[in-house]
Amino acid sequence: MAVAEEVGRQRFRLSRALTMLADALSVQTVAHRLGYSTTSAFIAMFQAAIGATPNAFRGRLREEEEGQR
Repeated sequence: MAVAEEVGRQRFRLSRALTMLADALSVQTVAHRLGYSTTSAFIAMFQAAIGATPNAFRGRLREEEEGQR
């Protein structure tokens, strides 16, 4: 059960991270608000889960928004 809880917690944090990054909060702010001890730890988790760094993800979002205009 503890593993399932941790997976749920990670999914929740990732979902919140995606929203905060889309809202243009800094990577450092997102990491802090989600309770990561370091920005590097947050970036490592994000990259492992998404396959891109938070800034690269944000760049993709901007490209998509510009393509829709």
